[in-house]
Amino acid sequence: MSQAIMDEGKKYFTFLAGGELFAVEVDCLVEIIKPEQLKKTRKGRNIAGTLVFRGSKLAVVDIGKKFYSEPVRSAHNTCVIVVTSHDITAGLLVDSASDVIELKNSDIRPPIDRRTGVATEYIQAFAVVKDKLIIILDCGSLLFSEKDYITKNHKRY
Repeated sequence: MSQAIMDEGKKYFTFLAGGELFAVEVDCLVEIIKPEQLKKTRKGRNIAGTLVFRGSKLAVVDIGKKFYSEPVRSAHNTCVIVVTSHDITAGLLVDSASDVIELKNSDIRPPIDRRTGVATEYIQAFAVVKDKLIIILDCGSLLFSEKDYITKNHKRY
């Protein structure tokens, strides 16, 4: 097998939260929306609130609270990234959306015990591109960790 085939890339969607650059596989990404209709809730310690998305009530996980104990501050670039994995769909409230990038297998490193503030069970891998560290999240683990609240609040309208 040629090196080019073995080093085939995957596409990732990148975003900023808590001053760090994160990524999720593009296959997990459903849509990027503004949090204008976000209904705040006090339930779920990492939940920013809920909003109606495509006729369903969608729980929104605050990435700032989840990883850094500081909620994402509402600003012009703040957005909700709607992601899905293993039949669980939720929003991720982040500081700003960035780009879709392609990472080759050779760019990706396995998770290490590093002080990123992010619990390692949510990290799929790391990559360094143009001197920037990218934390690649495991969408399935991230959503599953909030599954009880997400599924309890999933309603069709």
